[in-house]
Amino acid sequence: MKNNSQKVVSSTNVNLDVFNDMPLAVAFCNEDFELLCKNKAWTKIFGDLTDLKPIAADFPHLGQDGDESTVEIKSAEEKLLKGRLVRVSNENILGYYILLDLNLGLRDSHQSKLATLGTLMASIIHEINNPIAVVNTSAMIIEKNIEKKGTIDSEKLISLTKSIRGSIDRIVNLVDSLKNFSRSEESQISEINFQELVLNNIQFLAPLFKKEGIKINTDSNLDADVKILGKRSELGQVIINILSNAKDAMKGTKGKQIDVFIKSAGDGAKDSIKLIIRDHGTGIPKEVQPKIFDEYFTTKKESEGTGLGMSIVKKIVENHAGHIEFETRLEGSDSGTDFIISFPVVSLNR
Repeated sequence: MKNNSQKVVSSTNVNLDVFNDMPLAVAFCNEDFELLCKNKAWTKIFGDLTDLKPIAADFPHLGQDGDESTVEIKSAEEKLLKGRLVRVSNENILGYYILLDLNLGLRDSHQSKLATLGTLMASIIHEINNPIAVVNTSAMIIEKNIEKKGTIDSEKLISLTKSIRGSIDRIVNLVDSLKNFSRSEESQISEINFQELVLNNIQFLAPLFKKEGIKINTDSNLDADVKILGKRSELGQVIINILSNAKDAMKGTKGKQIDVFIKSAGDGAKDSIKLIIRDHGTGIPKEVQPKIFDEYFTTKKESEGTGLGMSIVKKIVENHAGHIEFETRLEGSDSGTDFIISFPVVSLNR
């Protein structure tokens, strides 16, 4: 196929060595989707496959040179890969390039994490104003007392310095939480106190939600020492994403409350734990429900979301041996949506 590849690739003004060494899986086929040439990355995924008709059955029709569209292809291992279908039509060649980006999933996950990090930063920046105000006010009181009296009552000074130290500790903890979340995904998997993880993330978001008049209520019957196995930042991303969606779901409604339930499931918390995040918005329309976990699907404006959030959430949950589903209520005063996540318990210290 080497000579054929040289002819086909040259006709599209691409260097053969560049073609072969691309970090994309690339193939070129004729109008009948018979394979004409492929690069190394494509061969690694699909082997000796030459007839692409079964793969191309659901591809869109492209009529003009340069037309392109997003496509999905299943590898031999049934892994779903996303890529681009590009129409090539000139005096030398007629057919299609298929390009699969092998790093697309990693970039999507990183992009979703950055969006979540932005939400967390917005909340922390808002929250950090409170301890800064305490430090500033305490310092002003000390300064004014010394200016007027030349001294300050020792008990009052101790009280003010305690307030300052407490506020500084709060700022340090907020910054540390942001640093921990933004660390590389290569961080080790560890046992995580699930209830503590949920409550910490709620604490970070609460000021931002309060600014919009939304209160987060929590209810737990979980043993305080119940742990799950996973990556702290990824699980935090799940919690923040769903809480943020819950907040957005209540825009323009009377719903100003999010309920979070942390429960044992199975045999007395020995099997699994369950997290329920309930909003009191308008619910998810029937036509939208089947698409909730689809990649790139979003009901938000382009400037408000990428459509990566819930698809990444689902992947993270499943990578932690968990399960996620939702229940929605469209009618009546109790309209809204519950997102229900369960994880297996790995440790229960007594």
